[in-house]
Amino acid sequence: VLKVKEVLGPFIWAAFLAYLLVRPVRFLEDRGYPRTTAILLVYFTLGAGVTVVLVLALPALLRELTMLADTIPKYVGFYQNWLQELHTRYQYSVMPEAVRLGVNQAFTRTEEEAVRMIGSILEGLIRGYSSLIIVVLAPILSFYFLKDVELIKRRFISALPTQWRGDILTLLAEIDRILLGFIRGNLLVCLIVGVFTAGILAVLGVNFALTLGIVAGVAELIPYFGPLIGALPAVGVAMLESTRLAVYTGVALLLIQQLESSVIAPKILGDRVGLHPLVIVFALLVGGKLWGIIGLLLAVPLAATIRVVINYIYLKCLED
Repeated sequence: VLKVKEVLGPFIWAAFLAYLLVRPVRFLEDRGYPRTTAILLVYFTLGAGVTVVLVLALPALLRELTMLADTIPKYVGFYQNWLQELHTRYQYSVMPEAVRLGVNQAFTRTEEEAVRMIGSILEGLIRGYSSLIIVVLAPILSFYFLKDVELIKRRFISALPTQWRGDILTLLAEIDRILLGFIRGNLLVCLIVGVFTAGILAVLGVNFALTLGIVAGVAELIPYFGPLIGALPAVGVAMLESTRLAVYTGVALLLIQQLESSVIAPKILGDRVGLHPLVIVFALLVGGKLWGIIGLLLAVPLAATIRVVINYIYLKCLED
């Protein structure tokens, strides 16, 4: 299974990349560019943007991750001492001994996992042979997906049962509309929040501003819980400098979140998935329980897809 997963990885990423780029390619085609030229222009634009980001951000990110791996024990020790001071000052009224020991053990495990995770990230960035294969192969495979997308589409349609063809194509078009808007909109929101967060943290003088900005941006992919997940590390790091800096950081991140929830997200996303908040929370809990972080990221798109399918079947049953 693992070997099959390794083989399929580049194809899955290539298909996902082609899915995101097929609209820009068609946009250029509609303006008279041959398909191959349109694909190459899109690739050049994307490659130039990625190169600029890597040249500007990757060295600083590697430095921050290396420093963070060395500093985590200090951070964990600080909060353990803080809890110990609380326990000593207020004795039994605040934290029972069993709870304090449990919290200390949790901090120790968190320290070990954080160091291990950062070490894995650094090793992956430095060595990353399998990731390099995906980085090299995925754009090449995606080129062929984009080049032959119409042929692939015709073959797929011809393989569908004639009596179900119209229903399946209508259903897939609706799923495509929802998922594409959700994916593109969320990626843009993540980028905006990540840049704002990194910039404000840098202005405030919080350590590891770039890394914390990336964490905040990626966390935005998780509805409802994401902003909290992204804010806690930044406030925790700021707390080590001073309580005042932690308060400023918390207020700044709260303002960014308010801007995101009241202005940015409604303008970019709207109500793309059409899911009730309770359904989204349930999907996140199930996805996180079954597949961890990947499950949290995929929970809402999968739930939206299921909603579209169930709604379509229900309407067809009413018609019949």
